[in-house]
Amino acid sequence: KPDDEEKVQKFQRLVIRLMSLLYGTALETLSGDDFEIIDAEGLDMESQRFVAEMGCETREVKCEVIMQWIQRSIVDNIGNGVLPIAPPILSRVFQ
Repeated sequence: KPDDEEKVQKFQRLVIRLMSLLYGTALETLSGDDFEIIDAEGLDMESQRFVAEMGCETREVKCEVIMQWIQRSIVDNIGNGVLPIAPPILSRVFQ
């Protein structure tokens, strides 16, 4: 269905951007340098502001928050049919 395909693409784009943000933040934590991310499309303004306002000393916490956003996005999309995967297989994502 075209509607389902659009939901799947929206989910994929969001997860890609969140992973980019997660890896960029993790590398910043390790090196102290700034790393570029893909972009923040798909993140609401409040989330973007929250990440931007976290200082250098909270990068590890920022990684945890971003990981929670990724997991929440996965759980949200299980419920709406975007991820029609059997629970035993899908549970591996959280391990």
